[in-house]
Parts: sequence; C-alpha cells; structure tokens
Amino acid sequence: ALVSHGALAQFSTDALGRALLALRGTTEAQRGLADFDGHRNVLRARADAMIDPGVQPWDVAAAALLVREAGGRFTTLRGSERICDVVPDGGALTSNGLVHEALLRMLAEAGV
Repeated sequence: ALVSHGALAQFSTDALGRALLALRGTTEAQRGLADFDGHRNVLRARADAMIDPGVQPWDVAAAALLVREAGGRFTTLRGSERICDVVPDGGALTSNGLVHEALLRMLAEAGV
C-alpha cells in the first residue's frame, strides 16, 4: 500500500511517533503530502490512504464527503465516523476502504 501522511511535525506525540515507525515497517511506501493533497491522492487512486493528525473538522469535512461518496472510508484515527471527533481522536484517516481496518489496528497498537 502507498500511504500518505501529514507533515512530520504533526507526529509529535509519542503515540503518533510510534505510529509513524509502524507505518514505515508495514507499508510498501509512504509519502508526506500535507493538507488536502494526501486526501486528493486517495480520491485519484494514487494513494491507498492518508493519515492526517492534528487537523480540525473544517480541515477534513470536504475530504470526508468526497472520499465517502467515491466509495472510500473516512474516520478519525480511532475509528469514529463522526467528523466532530477528529480533534479529540487526534486526526483523520481516509482510505480506499481496503486498507482501513489494518491501519486502524496499527494506530491502536501504537497507542493512538
């Protein structure tokens, strides 16, 4: 899988740092594509997922709608499908749907 992620500075907590290391070890490739570009690459099938920590609901509301309408998945990093849970859950995860559960497990194992 190709997983894009937000800026490295967003992975500043210990749990997010562990998640980034786990991502490196469990995916074929990773690309830092901050802001909407990572979600756009999921929509265009150029990436399988986007991990976007440290965002606000208004930052990802459009991505959530577009990804869901295209048949993908949008949740918080802890798996909530409510956009308003993005802040307490630490960020957003969009995917093509195929790798979503595996990424949620990886994030949970990292303590996110």
